[in-house]
Formats: sequence, structure tokens, C-alpha cells
Amino acid sequence: MNWKVFFFLNSVICIAIACNNGDILKPEKIDTYLSETSEERTMKVNFQDSCIYSLVYIPTEVAFLKAHNGKTSKTELDSLQKHRNDYVNFQFRIEPTENFHFQANHSFENSLTSDEKRSKYIVEEMKNDFFIIAGKDTIKPVFYHYEKQFGLKNEILIHLSFPGNFKKFDSSTLYFINRLINKTEIAGILIDKETINKPLNIEL
Repeated sequence: MNWKVFFFLNSVICIAIACNNGDILKPEKIDTYLSETSEERTMKVNFQDSCIYSLVYIPTEVAFLKAHNGKTSKTELDSLQKHRNDYVNFQFRIEPTENFHFQANHSFENSLTSDEKRSKYIVEEMKNDFFIIAGKDTIKPVFYHYEKQFGLKNEILIHLSFPGNFKKFDSSTLYFINRLINKTEIAGILIDKETINKPLNIEL
């Protein structure tokens, strides 16, 4: 997983040691934390005829540690603490249901094959089809990265970062306009406020 790329626009964000209750994380246990807390950080919606959409919250602390191979210092934590909530990071996973295959629903050069059109759309245009609605605000991602999947997995994995100002709202929803299928569908995933505001204490 290209965590350095995922963290590119968040390089100025630090890890904050929260003063209230929350999970405790030792930097050397970052992979264990990701595995053990994956389910509780996941928000999901299922369209039975097409895809399962999963939105996984990635705490800034985790993104920072992964990008720096688990290495940090108390000085870094303290000096950048105020920026902790500047961005909110997610992984967005699209998994086709059984016997379903992606088929692009957009117009590119006729000379391109179906797979080429799909790849071109994912890399160049798909970032425009993500947004968060919070109150009357429409919030677009400030970072988008497609992680190419190798092997037999027929799924799409996207890394997203949004400005963190939407965390102040009681309710917010991430929307994705799926143009990868013949009949465009809009998936809306309610963002769990408790999940994205849960403190994570770093134990150095």
C-alpha cells in the first residue's frame, strides 16, 4: 500500500495525543491496530445488483505513522498537534457483487478498449465523482489516489482526503457517482460522527 502517496497532502499534519479517552496506539503496533479496528472504522452500503461500497476511516495518526514507518517524536506530536483535524482520510472500496463486472458508462475515444476506458476514467476523472454533503456545504476531496490492485481481486481501492471542517456538523454523507457501470448509480454513505471524532492516544 502506497501510504507515502496517500499522505502527500497531509504531510504538515501531526499526530495529536488526545487528552480524553480513546484507543491507545504504540507506533510499532500500527499494522495490528489497522487489522483489529478495521470493522469498527468501516461504514458500508450494499447495492444488491451491482456493488458493495465500503468507506474506511483512516485516523491522521495512522496515516502519519505509516508514511514515516512508525517513527515519530514527542516534539513532532506536540508542535503539530493543532493541525490534527485539518483533514479527514478515508479508504473507499468498490467491490462488485457476485457475477457482476465493471463496465464503463462514460464517453472516451472510440479507439480505446473497455478496460482502457475504465482505467482512464479511474485515474483522470473519477475524483470528480466524490463529494461530502454536510449541512448546506458540498465538500470535494483535496487528495485522491487510486491504488492499483494486482492479482485476482476484482475491486477498486481509492484513498481520499477531505478538509476536516465538516466534522463540526451533526450529520454528513459521502456520495459517489458510479459511472463504472452501464446504469449510473449514486451511493451515499452516512459518515459516523463518533468514529471520525474518536481520539487516538499515541504511546511513545
